[in-house]
Amino acid sequence: MIDVTVFDDSTGEIVRSMQVTFAETANANTGDGESWLYGKGDPKRQFVRGGALADRPTLPPPSAGYDLAALPAGTAMKVWNEGGEAMTITDLTGTLILTDPGRYRFRIDPPFPFLPVDENFDA
Repeated sequence: MIDVTVFDDSTGEIVRSMQVTFAETANANTGDGESWLYGKGDPKRQFVRGGALADRPTLPPPSAGYDLAALPAGTAMKVWNEGGEAMTITDLTGTLILTDPGRYRFRIDPPFPFLPVDENFDA
């Protein structure tokens, strides 16, 4: 059996992996706007770029002075403090400064292919 990965032609997002005996089987199970390549890709960590599996790019880790301008356009961001109060960040310019000490939870949902962030940060 041969491992193959089916991906979206326009984004490189991995749609599915499968095992086939012949390349013809992969061709028959690839839809419009999809292609396939040899190997088993992990859709949670990888995508297809330039015809090969590649690691999805990461974002900067949370910090007390987070550079919002480093985030790709279309990113949704939410930060919670220890009290459970949430702040939704929509203006991705400038720097997010955490002035109060404590534990913060960052949830950052960027557009594909960037990996999302869901982490705690102690300020």
